[in-house]
Amino acid sequence: MAYSSPSIVIDAGRTQDGRRVLYDDYREAYFWLRQNTHPDSKILSWWDYGYQMSAMANRTVLVDNNTWNNTHIATVGRALASTEEDAYPILESLDVDYVLVIFGGLTGYSSDDINKFLWPVRIGSGVYPNDMPNERDFLSPNGGFDVGIGGSPALLNCVAYKLCYYKFGLMQTEYGKPAGYDRARGKEIGKKNFELSTMEEAFTSEHWIVRIYKVLPRPNLNPTATASKPIKATKKVVEEENIPTQEEARYVGCYASEVSFIDRVYDGGSTGANFNLALHHAKTSRKRYFAIARGAGDGHAFAFSSIDNSRGTLQGGGCDRPCLDLENKFCGCMDMACTGPISKGEEHNRRWAVYEVLKK
Repeated sequence: MAYSSPSIVIDAGRTQDGRRVLYDDYREAYFWLRQNTHPDSKILSWWDYGYQMSAMANRTVLVDNNTWNNTHIATVGRALASTEEDAYPILESLDVDYVLVIFGGLTGYSSDDINKFLWPVRIGSGVYPNDMPNERDFLSPNGGFDVGIGGSPALLNCVAYKLCYYKFGLMQTEYGKPAGYDRARGKEIGKKNFELSTMEEAFTSEHWIVRIYKVLPRPNLNPTATASKPIKATKKVVEEENIPTQEEARYVGCYASEVSFIDRVYDGGSTGANFNLALHHAKTSRKRYFAIARGAGDGHAFAFSSIDNSRGTLQGGGCDRPCLDLENKFCGCMDMACTGPISKGEEHNRRWAVYEVLKK
């Protein structure tokens, strides 16, 4: 993490049929920053991404690839390695509007802020040895760096960990693996059900590689007997099970042909088997609908703007096959996973479960 220069477009290899797979999350995130934040906004991230962000998002960054100011870099490292409560005064003092992290747990991208995390700790604790945990505090009892259940409390509660893994515990990334399985580290994460108290999610790129959070304003101080206690931001910490669930998408029906999906944008792999990933694909693509045709642990998915209903809908034959991450949602089927015949005029056997994204 101390000496890296991330590529704008990530080459993720090739599919079994030889197609090249590219992740364009960096450019997607920088475009979002440019279009959706105030021109004077200040962004805190590790220094690797500073020059890119300054040039492509045209926003002020706290540190960049010109690493001559070691104290400033150490301050950013201290914020990322601290708890939310301890980091909040640091963010305030730097007048930070957004915090950006890089995360590879969904895709297996290894050059992320979790794998690089000990560099902010080393640099930060080198300048602030008495004001933050040191490197040993982030290691498990056996001396390893563990993001799982055996991870140290300092790691599982720090800002970098929470911003990378926020809501990741709901994701089913691989068939036969538990929800919250980190593909970059090959392990189920150790902390899943948590909320943020000083920040809120503002943007997550299509493949979750870039995640951006808005720093919440501090509430007005009230001169009471409790005024000397640490003040948290306005968003309350609540247990996940107490949060009332709200449907984010409405099931429309089962379709045989992708030709019915107008202005469609494709995504495959684990997105084609998981309701939450397909919903996220639709949101980031700014499409009204999404369709899923699940295989085993993967499948096909589309996000699209409108539906051509001239071909009608289907019933049965695998239409009601449950999703990998949510058994109460339909994810359709593909090929041998379908129990019904190939529809007339179609080359492949598909039962597309189609949903409409609901406006909040």
